[in-house]
Amino acid sequence: MTSLRKCVPYVLLGWYFLVFAYGIFSFPDAPYKPCGLGQYCGKRNAIHTESEYHSFRVWEATFLASLAVALVGGVILNDRKKRKSDDGNV
Repeated sequence: MTSLRKCVPYVLLGWYFLVFAYGIFSFPDAPYKPCGLGQYCGKRNAIHTESEYHSFRVWEATFLASLAVALVGGVILNDRKKRKSDDGNV
């Protein structure tokens, strides 16, 4: 169980960086915003389809959710580690 606890932060961090890297390589022109009827523009004013826009929005939501899970998981695991070390010193 202890080795699993040691792996979890690295797995969460790895997942977060994989999602981040996917977004960088898949959406280099992000963020996308509406710029016409059924058209979406990136930061370089390149036109993207509605499908590309929705794919970007799904990635963005996944990225933010991954960040939240990684942060909460890190805080919980760090708190447990701190409590365990405090209990051992008493």
